[in-house]
Amino acid sequence: MSDATLAIDPGVDLCGWSWSVASSIRAVGHSPPDFFAGIVGPVRVMIESPVIYPHGNSEGTRDPEVIMRLRETVGYISGLLAAHGITAATTDPRAWKGQLKKPVHHSRVWALLTERERRLIADACGHTPEFMTNKIERACETLARTRAVTGYSWNAHNVLDAAGLNIWMHGHHKHRPFAELES
Repeated sequence: MSDATLAIDPGVDLCGWSWSVASSIRAVGHSPPDFFAGIVGPVRVMIESPVIYPHGNSEGTRDPEVIMRLRETVGYISGLLAAHGITAATTDPRAWKGQLKKPVHHSRVWALLTERERRLIADACGHTPEFMTNKIERACETLARTRAVTGYSWNAHNVLDAAGLNIWMHGHHKHRPFAELES
């Protein structure tokens, strides 16, 4: 089996993705689902598969129509990969990141990245590492103060989720959700 892994966080229009070799993130981006038609193996692939949770107690969207569209995207990408002989595994958000609010989750992911990986992600998202650090820290401070996530929609969230999923795939957390990690 290859040391290459591809983690995908689906989006309605653009999907965040993270490519690593031997647990080192080498490329990231946000691309339309058709992008994955060009992937060839051998590669281990994991796609987050959104879930409609009872009582709407997930951190993400609570709109079942959006979640169904995201699940369609997961199926579409899985089919594109299967055409190249690649079987994609899926995981639900709770399995790998628990129910953390996005800023807290992103803070934990950001802390685990090397400086090179941070620059790679920041460049792909059109930001500097300093901007991303500040954005995440401000969102965590606002969350701590107000107990709400506000003003945190940005183009990096799917890429950060894909990087976190890739980290989780490599067992850096012994496949425990990020929620169970110490801050």
